[in-house]
Parts: sequence; structure tokens; C-alpha cells
Amino acid sequence: MGRETDFDYLIFFFEFKHEFLEQNFLAYVY
Repeated sequence: MGRETDFDYLIFFFEFKHEFLEQNFLAYVY
């Protein structure tokens, strides 16, 4: 029943994690 909600949450989490890692990488390089 709540598969769509869990899937959307996972997508949001991975997108947020990806942005956070990108910012960390840029901050580390520069």
C-alpha cells in the first residue's frame, strides 16, 4: 500500500545525499 511513498522517500533521500556529497567534494577540492 505504501510502496509509492517509500519509493519517493528513497529517491528524495538519494538525491539529497548526492547533492550533499557533491558539495562536500567541491569544498574538499577547493
